[in-house]
Amino acid sequence: MATVTVVGVEDELSGWTPKGGGTNFSEVDEGVAGHDSGNTENTTTSANADAFELATMPGDFDAAIDYQIDIVTKQSGRVDDAITLDTYITDGLVAIDAHIDTYNLDAVTTYTEQNGAARANTDNKTAWDEYEVLYDVNNMASGMPDAFTVFVTAVEVVINYTPISVGGIASMRQLIGHGQGTRA
Repeated sequence: MATVTVVGVEDELSGWTPKGGGTNFSEVDEGVAGHDSGNTENTTTSANADAFELATMPGDFDAAIDYQIDIVTKQSGRVDDAITLDTYITDGLVAIDAHIDTYNLDAVTTYTEQNGAARANTDNKTAWDEYEVLYDVNNMASGMPDAFTVFVTAVEVVINYTPISVGGIASMRQLIGHGQGTRA
């Protein structure tokens, strides 16, 4: 088993507003561990989505085992509404499976890492090279809708996968030799 962490590389759907001076995907592409002050934000009470084409899978990617979406997010301005953020992988039209991670943001007022559940998936490199990660806000108003803002500063997808093997050899290092000997 091998693991790859991928981020967005191109905007596919830009329903949110970038606030760090770049495009939407460039505001959230530094990964969860390296998140910064650049973000995208949604200041409406309707469900606007951002979607990003994922980076190309590694050359040794044979088939996925499972994946998890991690996101760093917060909200500001909520009074009594119920605010959630949904994340999922899409093929550009629909979610690739029935799994959508929903995060309750009611009490999340500082940037917080939200980790999705690991989802089984056996799709191959060709499929994963076309997938997108999408997130959107849902609001259940309590009376008059609150004037809130949801911020996202990092999104990444962690994929465990089966590497391509050559005659039972799982890596190029194994193919060319086990040691790091010196040359004469």
